[in-house]
Amino acid sequence: MVVYWPQIEAHMNLRCYRLLAICIALLIAFINPISISAQESNLVNSSDSGKIFFEIRSLGFFQNYEYFNQIKEGETLPGIWLQPTISYRPFDGLNFRAGIHMLNYSGRDTLAKVQPLFSIETALYPGAKVILGSFYFQDHHRLEIPLYRDNFYFKKPVENGVQVRIDRKKFWADIWISWESFILPRDPFQERLFAGQSIQTKLFSSNNFQITLPFQQTFAHRGGQDITIDTTLMTLYNVASGLTFNYKNAGLTAMLMGYKDLSHQKQQAYKQGSALWLKFFYNAKVFQFTGGYWKAHQFMSPKGEELLMSALTETNSIKYPNVEVFFGSMNITKELKNVGSLVFSSGCFKNTRLSNLDYYYGLSIHINQEFFLGRVRASELVTK
Repeated sequence: MVVYWPQIEAHMNLRCYRLLAICIALLIAFINPISISAQESNLVNSSDSGKIFFEIRSLGFFQNYEYFNQIKEGETLPGIWLQPTISYRPFDGLNFRAGIHMLNYSGRDTLAKVQPLFSIETALYPGAKVILGSFYFQDHHRLEIPLYRDNFYFKKPVENGVQVRIDRKKFWADIWISWESFILPRDPFQERLFAGQSIQTKLFSSNNFQITLPFQQTFAHRGGQDITIDTTLMTLYNVASGLTFNYKNAGLTAMLMGYKDLSHQKQQAYKQGSALWLKFFYNAKVFQFTGGYWKAHQFMSPKGEELLMSALTETNSIKYPNVEVFFGSMNITKELKNVGSLVFSSGCFKNTRLSNLDYYYGLSIHINQEFFLGRVRASELVTK
């Protein structure tokens, strides 16, 4: 099943909420029309009642981007981000989290970012959950890089909004709305949100071979009502679909992608575009490799890798109607005794229209740990 996102009016944000509710309802109905009461789905486990955990997520990184083109300038990102949180689980299937996200770049005396983390996560039924508040996206919603670039993991590893995740044997889905800028009446700036859905459905599986149908679509919106500034609204839409073939650790993904500017007043360099994405990959425990080919015509994506774009959103300075790029990347991963991992990464992009090779390399340490602190008795709050 594929749930298509309707073309929305840029000034009517209420449709985002309606759309999310429709998608959730359809996915739940598709996967399993079972009752989701606590007794019938076994979400309540008295042995887990009242558990408190201390969770720590951290990433130390050194990433160097050597880019030699007019589309995107090179940069170096040395630093670390840290996310300590306390989680409380009244019962299995319900989790409250509160903590803080801190980002520091080496050579700076002050933190580059301090952000509170609050979330409530509950299981709808086994294999499906909904998160309100802060949610993590280390897998980038499984979006391909023309729709979501990799370096967000170093700059912005947390999103805030609503997320629904479904993970079944033959079906995986991620539906989200992330608010990047929230507004109140008479604020002097616009709201910004990024929303989408990423779906993977297994069409065929036999021994070590399988065929999967990926479907991805996103939209980025900038606007808002009752604000003190007079400026234009923007809604940009991207869609991608194709097939992925897997044999053991190797595979091929072939996708067609589309772009359309849904804004009433068109301000982007192009109103619509299309692209072809071919990616070969090999994923083993220690070594991961990706390589492929990209060909685009007037394609734009506000969150995608800039080196693949025909033009950058919200700016008309650089335009390449037709883009052809060969790309490759490599990761070498060493597990750190169930505490985290050490990763060396490198990659390159070769635009056939440009003379120079753009490349990057980096080293990072990923930590993800959970510590049991104790248990408190959960009881209903009685109010008069």
